[in-house]
Amino acid sequence: CLGISPDGLAIVAGGDNNGPKVSSDGARWTPAMGNLSRTLLASAAAIAWDPVEPWRVFLATHTRGGGGLFASTDGDLDWTPCTTVPQFNPGSNRPRVVGHLLAWGLDGALYMGDVRGSVWRWASFGASGAGGVLTEVARVGTDAITSLVADPLVAGRLYVATRTRCVQLDGVDVAGGAQVRSMNGTDAPARTEELAVVDEDGI
Repeated sequence: CLGISPDGLAIVAGGDNNGPKVSSDGARWTPAMGNLSRTLLASAAAIAWDPVEPWRVFLATHTRGGGGLFASTDGDLDWTPCTTVPQFNPGSNRPRVVGHLLAWGLDGALYMGDVRGSVWRWASFGASGAGGVLTEVARVGTDAITSLVADPLVAGRLYVATRTRCVQLDGVDVAGGAQVRSMNGTDAPARTEELAVVDEDGI
């Protein structure tokens, strides 16, 4: 997985079992393993830069010890654990599902899709990115979520894909849980690996 900072000054890449690395030019890479145990073989599953604060970046990772969500505010060299509740691939040394598992909502919250089919909201975090409020906003099934994107025009709306279905979630930014609407029709893909908003009218 790959993430580019909003100001274009840094790139973070993550691969299996060797942890994240950071680059300023795409040619030279430096390990960014601060506070991530090499003995646990941290594998990056998703990377999301804060669209408002370009010095803050979040990392979804799996390790032999469980993994979870981490945040960095110092050029991606050191990581602070945020939560270990959402799991991105428990029981495996390498993530089988990587990519769009983190998405920023219009409400400024970070949304996550985990391996158990749950969508989580991480909000009200401080400058460090840690110490936030974690809320499970929806359970869309029992299969691993393969992709999650936020609607850039409609607040509180997410589109989520799993191994077997695609759904639209509305109201993820309000208390009480989200409304789930199936997007599977007769022409829906049998297996969706990734979603993307391509324009104002299409997914």
